Amino acid sequence: MIILSHENHPFSATDCTVMCAGTTAQKYDHRTPALEDEHVTGISFSETTYLMPWALYTIPPASLGTGRSAGELTASGKKLVKKELIRLLMD
Repeated sequence: MIILSHENHPFSATDCTVMCAGTTAQKYDHRTPALEDEHVTGISFSETTYLMPWALYTIPPASLGTGRSAGELTASGKKLVKKELIRLLMD
């Protein structure tokens, strides 16, 4: 999952907003752009991983799970996520 808003969120003590990503997301009848190596740093995927911009959720921060693999979006990754969120609004 991609954390979209956590510490800057008005209710950051109780929830954060995330976008899901998955390896079989291209099977859905929705836009699912691939996350390429240029989009992330500090993590690598063993399979092609796709953004699911239509799968947005608000979850408790404790659900993020510490000790699991974590990385960060690069500038091009942030641009991709923003572009896909805007496309979602325009469609």
